[in-house]
Amino acid sequence: VCKNIVLSGIDTAHILDPLPVDIADLSANFFLTPEDVGSNRAEACAERIRELNPRVNVVVDTESIDKKSDDFFTQFNVVC
Repeated sequence: VCKNIVLSGIDTAHILDPLPVDIADLSANFFLTPEDVGSNRAEACAERIRELNPRVNVVVDTESIDKKSDDFFTQFNVVC
């Protein structure tokens, strides 16, 4: 989903994921490499996502979604 949204040319994409890359993630997320195992998933994907469309501002957030208030989500037009 992120790939398609970024390729469409939106202004900003926020990637929120507090979890580290696990070996099992490598088969489900083509932005990840074996070298990313142990690092944060959002941070590991960000640079490769930026390469898809350098005009899109990619913002990484590693805080758990459980810690976000309802107001946090009002800044977005689409949440996936």
